[in-house]
Amino acid sequence: THLTAGFFIASLAGVYALMLVARWTLPGTLPGALLAPSSRAAQWAPIFGFLFGGVLTLILYWPTFSQVFGQLFVHGGPDPMVEYSSPIWAFFEGVRTTGARGFLITIGVPIALALIVVGAVGLARKNPLVVLVAVLHVALTLGGLMALWMRIWPRFFFTDIAFALLFLTHGLFIVSGALAHVAGRLGFGFATAPRIAGIAAGAALIASVPLAWRNYTLPKQDFPAAITFLDREGATTESIGAIGLAAAVYRQYYGLDWKSLTRESDIDALRPNDRRRWIVMIFPTRSTRDYPGITRRLDNAFELAAVFDGTLGDGDVRVYREKVSGEAER
Repeated sequence: THLTAGFFIASLAGVYALMLVARWTLPGTLPGALLAPSSRAAQWAPIFGFLFGGVLTLILYWPTFSQVFGQLFVHGGPDPMVEYSSPIWAFFEGVRTTGARGFLITIGVPIALALIVVGAVGLARKNPLVVLVAVLHVALTLGGLMALWMRIWPRFFFTDIAFALLFLTHGLFIVSGALAHVAGRLGFGFATAPRIAGIAAGAALIASVPLAWRNYTLPKQDFPAAITFLDREGATTESIGAIGLAAAVYRQYYGLDWKSLTRESDIDALRPNDRRRWIVMIFPTRSTRDYPGITRRLDNAFELAAVFDGTLGDGDVRVYREKVSGEAER
């Protein structure tokens, strides 16, 4: 279970707490949907559910608590990827990870956001609790992650995709109805709300095809491609180094004895093959910041030989090849 699921449970508890307060203090001024049941027994039922579920969860996860909290706070000091703590970065990274380009970014995303807002406002009039839960969940997740100085990654908001699609669909129906009303007054009776909504849904389906194609044909990270490339180039194990996280992947999961590179001097320990050394990097943006000395060496004495894409943001697998004598700028 992903730990951020706790924020969703907390949002449900928070909304019910607001419902209780509203029942006790503002019973005559708010819609009935925002009030807890009037019966004391009925009011206690959800509370009992939260307590029972919470205690049961604590019992089941008790053996792992020391490991979980140890991992939560294992990273000390400032993170060189300062943007990871920005909600704005998380939003745009989520959009980039979908693979959307060009028209889909400039036109599709703003339209989708507008429909989500319209749908959320419209749905709030019919079922305000759904909207309240969604909004509170985003606020609690952002606030909790920022309070703990943790990274804000798009996947922490997977739960909200369901709400976003619900709001978007409801917004589409609202806008289609409004457009159909205008079209009817202008004499275009054939432009009914179901037809407009159907055309819009069809356009969205067609636009999603390239996104689905990319996400189903590319791996999350193409680790084997680098191995195949280096084998084809005839690189020997002694001539290959892997930077930081790449070393953990290829040594622990693929059983390759590639040297782990954490300092610039580690590169000199590689034994050139055909006068060349080879270096494998993953997460290029992060790796270049984590290892500035190695990055300078790559810029001066190596060339980018291959890049293997994946669906993970900043998840490219890169292979660098040392320049032969006369090419390198020492």
